[in-house]
Amino acid sequence: VFYLPFLYKSLSPRHYLRWKTQPGYDQRNGPFMKNTLTTDHGDTLYSKLYADYYLKQGAGFGGELHRRDGEDSRGALFGYTIKETSTGDRRWAVLGQQYQSILSSTAFQARLQVQSDSDFNNNYSRSNSFRVTPELVNGGAFTHRFSQATARLSYSRLDTADASRRRFLKTNESYPRLDVLSQPLRFGRLPWLNTL
Repeated sequence: VFYLPFLYKSLSPRHYLRWKTQPGYDQRNGPFMKNTLTTDHGDTLYSKLYADYYLKQGAGFGGELHRRDGEDSRGALFGYTIKETSTGDRRWAVLGQQYQSILSSTAFQARLQVQSDSDFNNNYSRSNSFRVTPELVNGGAFTHRFSQATARLSYSRLDTADASRRRFLKTNESYPRLDVLSQPLRFGRLPWLNTL
């Protein structure tokens, strides 16, 4: 079968609402219908709402919110849930990231990653490049640049999947942690630079 490609260009400079329906089939879920409503909320913000139906698993719902106001202000939040009719399990994921420059020398960054099980992405997540998630990495940090040093106050947590891949267990957690790194310094006549 040969299909000819088609191209089109909208005459409208901006689309505030876009609807996409994606029918399909896979062995695990059977026939499915994935629906996405994308809404443009301005120059820096857009959202997506998901309403999906899988013949073998039931209905799943979720959403995304993306914000980007230049390189120094960006973030995203994603959530999705489905109560599988075949197993009775509630499967879900919440993912987020944020970077915000507060002043010219201070910034905040955060990462949120929680989900019901390590195989969630393989079955339901549309845009995640990691099909199986063996680890959950969460953290947040404030960073400030001084004239001769940089200080970072941070929190981090690492959870790893158990052998069944049905739940995650806390492996490592550090809070609060303060890291200070000086600018390169020269001591006496030594030919190399040092940091403290």
